[in-house]
Amino acid sequence: MENRNIKSLENAINLLLSLSKKEYVSVTELSNDLGLTKGAVSKILATFRNFDFVTQDDQTKQYSLGPMLISLGYYAMNRLDIRKIAKPFLAKLSEKYNENTMIMMAQGEQVIVVELCESNLPIKLAMKLGECHPFYRGAAPKVLLAYMDEKKRDKIIAKMQFEPLTKNTITQKERLLQRLEEIKRDGYCISKGEIDLSIMAIAVPIRDFSGNVVASLAMSGPRGRMEEHNLENILQDLFKIADLISVQLGAKA
Repeated sequence: MENRNIKSLENAINLLLSLSKKEYVSVTELSNDLGLTKGAVSKILATFRNFDFVTQDDQTKQYSLGPMLISLGYYAMNRLDIRKIAKPFLAKLSEKYNENTMIMMAQGEQVIVVELCESNLPIKLAMKLGECHPFYRGAAPKVLLAYMDEKKRDKIIAKMQFEPLTKNTITQKERLLQRLEEIKRDGYCISKGEIDLSIMAIAVPIRDFSGNVVASLAMSGPRGRMEEHNLENILQDLFKIADLISVQLGAKA
């Protein structure tokens, strides 16, 4: 009996996770995704509706995540401060390489620096907490754009007005889309001279409990100095730290 109850709970949790991947989902889609009968899926949904965990569209009869989960999400986010989680890791990276390390997150049609540890060396790219950047310029912003929901990404790209800071700044939508595919293929982004010709940056994604990319971890510095550190070593450390932060945000190890 206990195993059956646990299995039922697992089915209910997996249903919510499946719902989180799309805006609206039908009973048939959920049944196929989870390998459950439509009757079993309908029973779980009926229970979740009673607690406002899901809502149903009156016309299409499809389901989406409900307002109670939004409230619970806000409570959880208040307890999972990515800045607080990331700060010691950024400090460790910055101490090892003596370069800028930062966390950036999407905010509307821009990307914002939410946490930062600066190099204490005189030659560096000056950055500030709360500083905003466009999605098409730099390593960390493009990582966020590459892993974004396709519809949301396309809307942002459609509104872009490219303003090059250097000859290396991307200025065409076609080239940007190509670059985003390369980032998804490689799992990271290296930006050389897009903001300042002498500066390069490397960025990797940070994921949350649902597996979605919610932030990017980056390191930036003068190109010659960064290459002296060995880019493979930097990448290895960035991936390691991004995984540790992701786990603390609820991602699977």
